Amino acid sequence: MAGHPALAAMQARAKVAHEEAIYARAALEAAEQEQTFWDVLVGHLVRGEMASVLLLLDRNREYTTALEAKRDPAWQELAFLRHDAHEYAVSSAKSLGRTFPEAARRAGLTIDPPSRHPRYTFRGGFIRLELDERRLLAKLQTREGDEREYGLDVDLLVRTLREEVARLFDRDFKPDAFLRSLYTVYSAVLRAEDLPEGTEVPIRKVTHRLGKNLSRFSGDEFNVDMARAIQSNNTSIDGMRLHLNHTRNTRQGMLLHGLEQGGYVGFVSFKREEQ
Repeated sequence: MAGHPALAAMQARAKVAHEEAIYARAALEAAEQEQTFWDVLVGHLVRGEMASVLLLLDRNREYTTALEAKRDPAWQELAFLRHDAHEYAVSSAKSLGRTFPEAARRAGLTIDPPSRHPRYTFRGGFIRLELDERRLLAKLQTREGDEREYGLDVDLLVRTLREEVARLFDRDFKPDAFLRSLYTVYSAVLRAEDLPEGTEVPIRKVTHRLGKNLSRFSGDEFNVDMARAIQSNNTSIDGMRLHLNHTRNTRQGMLLHGLEQGGYVGFVSFKREEQ
């Protein structure tokens, strides 16, 4: 049976609706990005984080340039604001060697003894902070974590460090839950590769699979929890005991917090208790 006489017209209208929906989604995404920019900017200004204002403006030059092209009055205000923020950041950078360590200690953060300005480490090197005075930004990274950049605002940096310490080391550690999750993933790797029970598996295969299986997986938290399990001798689950083997390959291995002297862990296995 031939199509209805109205089919062609309806198909054309459906195509228009589809194109309008695509345009609307793109417009909504752009509006949300714009809203985020202004919300973050206002937040930094409220807290007096002028170095972070500078970083935000410089990372959104395409947007501010578009405002200038449209002759949006906000562009001129942003230009004045960037000038003030740059002057503040330059001035702040000159005194960081004194102001940052003092603020960190007042906040209860212990700087590792080997630290020298502008590079600081905390918790035995697990958290690293570099204050890049030339680029007017700070680079923060945890072991097994991604590097993040911040403005050179001392209060912001101290607050962020305290939050990182709390996230990593003040969590309630449940050894049974951790080991069960680890054993489940280890067993899945064995099944996928048709390997016998007790086979050593590269630790990076395990963490990669955990990252795929869990909605929220953090390599740095896994590192700390693995170290906690070893240090507390909570290494058995369902009659299977966790075993770790080391590697000289620093890229493939993992240096566990507080167990650095033992070297890089490269392989994981679970063996029956009687073994």
